[in-house]
Amino acid sequence: MPYGGGANGSVTIALSVIPVVVALSVVRIKDGDGILTRVFWNCLAAIGIGLVMGLVVYRIGMHGIVEGDYIERMGSYSFLSPDKWTENIALLPRTWIKLFLTHITEGVRITSPEGLEILFSLGVSIVVGLFPWYCLCRYAKLSFHERFVLAYGASVWIVCLMQFVLLRGPIDRLIYNGLLANFLLLGIAVVRSCRANTRFTWFGPPLALLLALWCVYFTCTATWKVERTLINELEARGLRQGCATYWGANGNTVLAEGKVRVAPIFLRTNGQVAPRHYDSDASWYSIGNRRNDCFMLLDPDEWNMARKAPNHMLFNLAKDHFESQGFHVLVYSGPHWQKMLSGKIFAYNFNTNSWSRGCTSGNDRRLVHKGGVSFGPRLALGKEERCNVRIMGRNLGNATISVCGVHGERIYLQPEYTRKTDSEILFSFVPEVDLEHVEVAIRNRSSNEDVVLTSEILDATNSGR
Repeated sequence: MPYGGGANGSVTIALSVIPVVVALSVVRIKDGDGILTRVFWNCLAAIGIGLVMGLVVYRIGMHGIVEGDYIERMGSYSFLSPDKWTENIALLPRTWIKLFLTHITEGVRITSPEGLEILFSLGVSIVVGLFPWYCLCRYAKLSFHERFVLAYGASVWIVCLMQFVLLRGPIDRLIYNGLLANFLLLGIAVVRSCRANTRFTWFGPPLALLLALWCVYFTCTATWKVERTLINELEARGLRQGCATYWGANGNTVLAEGKVRVAPIFLRTNGQVAPRHYDSDASWYSIGNRRNDCFMLLDPDEWNMARKAPNHMLFNLAKDHFESQGFHVLVYSGPHWQKMLSGKIFAYNFNTNSWSRGCTSGNDRRLVHKGGVSFGPRLALGKEERCNVRIMGRNLGNATISVCGVHGERIYLQPEYTRKTDSEILFSFVPEVDLEHVEVAIRNRSSNEDVVLTSEILDATNSGR
């Protein structure tokens, strides 16, 4: 039952194995020994064996494979400040209601079909929310299955609420686990009540089936009944091809019914982008002969991460930016979009001190003090891939530049200069072997004047290899 799609192993265990063990323990403690003891130990053994086998299969299957950034983020939770805790507690009622009422148009008449649907959904949200408390008050009269589901749902809700109130991390998919537990408890109670009344015995299963179907309908509409503001704006601007991380790509592609293609990508913490080729056809990452503009979608967390990343090529290549439906949309020309996806182009973000010693960074520039060095970006280049470098700033005549890469050992490359002035340096280099972690180091070894860097771009996308 746990809705663990997109979650890593620790989140899945927290939402499935632990609540089941807690529920079995609570029921056994409350109901004593006998047959429940055998059920308890049998279930515990089955869970333990399944967990161990799953971990073994996972370790074997994932040997040598690095999980994507999204999966890592799904299991990466950190505490919020205490001020946020009280704010999140106040948001609980609104968040609960929005689970049932995901799409409301202001001004809908209460007697219209949509208005009646809103009233019905609001009533269901109240019943489903209060029913576990009603069961808790009547715990002694509950059946074994009802007690188990009640304890299971309580355990899941504790995990979800702790995450919602105290921690920073993804919540939208986790909270459905507790909601589905509430529905299951309500369905069991409906069947039991109808069976207790001989005149309504036949009515129980159909009613429970109807409740289950409504639950499926609810979860589907909660997922897909969303605004099309973003899709409509992309279509209006003629943007038919773009990219986004996993959920932003797949969800919006389905929502657009194929009229807008959003290819899934990895967004690295250093600001570089890589295609997720095993999720989409290679043609989705190519513009072919088309020359239309393309786009990239970033949610607020991804936007903030990219703004702080060492590589600012996402922003340097973009020709336009707008916001829609909670997404930041960066617009590129077709060729620039493909350059950005190649991972072979890098533009330094001089608002961060990454990859520097003896330097001061900020206000879109980097001051290399006497004895300081600015280095990076550790690009991977293939044999005979020409990389063009452009450095702009002031006092560049006082800078000493070196280029090196790693091929088992450190290899120094000879820059081929085409322009070298106090404000601009242009050069290129061509490795004779495949290299890892290619770096360009800019040193200020002799001058008492700072070397001022305002722009540094490495571009290996037109290597002609």
